[in-house]
Parts: sequence; C-alpha cells; structure tokens
Amino acid sequence: MGFQLPQASLRLAGLFIFGLQAFNASACSCASYYDERPAPSWVYAQEANADGWQASGGSMCTGIKRIDERRADTDARSSLSKLLGTKVQTSEISKLSSSNQASSSRFQSVSLQQSQQLLKNATVFDRWVDAENCQVYAGIRVSVADIEAAKIAEEADRDSKLLAKNSCVIAKGANPKLSSKKLTALLIQQGFVINSEQKCQIKYRINTELVGVGKDFVKSQTQVMVHHGPALLWQKTYPGKGVSFNQRSQSELANSALQDSLSQFKQDLDPIKNIKVDDK
Repeated sequence: MGFQLPQASLRLAGLFIFGLQAFNASACSCASYYDERPAPSWVYAQEANADGWQASGGSMCTGIKRIDERRADTDARSSLSKLLGTKVQTSEISKLSSSNQASSSRFQSVSLQQSQQLLKNATVFDRWVDAENCQVYAGIRVSVADIEAAKIAEEADRDSKLLAKNSCVIAKGANPKLSSKKLTALLIQQGFVINSEQKCQIKYRINTELVGVGKDFVKSQTQVMVHHGPALLWQKTYPGKGVSFNQRSQSELANSALQDSLSQFKQDLDPIKNIKVDDK
C-alpha cells in the first residue's frame, strides 16, 4: 500500500493553494478594473461566421488601466487583422494568378494594407481581466456590412490613384528602345498596370542624353515626365554614371548609367503611385 498524506495535511495543502491563488489575484494591479467573472468564451477563440469576424487580444498588467486597455486593444486588432488577412490573401492569390503583373513583395504589402483598411469600423465589444495571471483581455469584432462598406471605399480610393491607371512608356534620346524596355520592366515590377491592348491613360515619357563620355566612364541625364492627358503630374531629371576599369564597351557603360538613373527614379515611385487622378 502506497504512502498517503493524513487528511489534515491534505486540507492544509488545499487551503495553502487556495490562499496562494487568492493572494495572486489580490496582488494583481488590474484585478479591480472590471467586475469579477469567469472567462468569457471569446477570450480563447477566434470566430468567423455569416455576421462577421471576431477575435481577442491580451496584455500583461502594468497597473495603469488606460495603457493596459490600449495594449490589449492593439493585440486584439492584430489578431483580427491576421484573421482577415487570411481571407484577403486568398482573394489576392486569385487576382494575381489571372493578371500575373505584380511581385510577391507587393502582394504581401497589398494584403496587409487591405486587412488594415477593413478594420476601420472594428469595435471592442467586451473586456475581461484574468486576475490570477494578471492579464487584461479585449474582444473585438467587425461586421460583414462594415467589411463591405470598407471594401467599396477602399476600391474607390485605389481606383482613383495613378497606380490603378493603364500606363504606357514613350522613349526618346540615346537608345530609346533600351530606355523603354527598362522603364516598362520597372513599372510592372512595382505593380503599375501596362496593357498595350487597352487605352493608355498615363504616359511616362523618358528622355536620356549622354553628357559625358570617356574611355572608362559614361555620364548621362535621364528625364522622366508623367502625363495624364495634357496635365503634367511629375517631372524630374536623374543623373546617371557608368564606370569601369575592365575595358567595358561604351554601350555597356551607357546601360549602367541608365540603370543608375532608374534606380533613383524607383525611390520616387511611392509618392508617384499615390497621386490621385480625375478621369472625368
């Protein structure tokens, strides 16, 4: 027969554990934030149904209610964003498989941006404190109606930007075929729409001039202008330089100089793609 503790010892152990739990709860700095109650079902579950999406988030207590609630809310929004992001990414995959015009990096950023936009009308519907573990929780939800309204607003905003307009490239100057090819490839890589079978809405005019040629270098200036009809939306000149000590040809050096200019232009594409264009 195995060793057994006396009943009195068991009672004392039980009282000690209960007292320890009670001490932990009373010592928690956020125990008094809300009325004491069992953990709600939403604390440990995410949900997606016909009415909408629901998630939760938590934060360790600091004793400052405003900070604890903000951190719990932020964590809840992050959980909801991930829940929505899965659905958004599924939609993006089908779009990209048909268009095949964007890089995977853009796909990632678009998916994240969309899931964040869809959270505009998300609301925190409940809070709970786990006094034993000293943690604050927030429950957050967003309805199907709010999601649909956000999608409509987001699509309208996206369609009004230059990035969504069909573009074409017009090149002149030194080696216009190469300039056109490289600029077109850059724009497609960055997610711009270029479809030769549709009407050109945005014209990218690129003009490269050689301003210095030597045995081991080529200097050039590349001007890029962006037009929407008669309106000039962007204009800037980018210096370029190709240098080599390995007896490269002048055409190779000129190619390097052009690439140098386009690398600088690439840095300006973020503000360019967000320019709003009125087609009316």
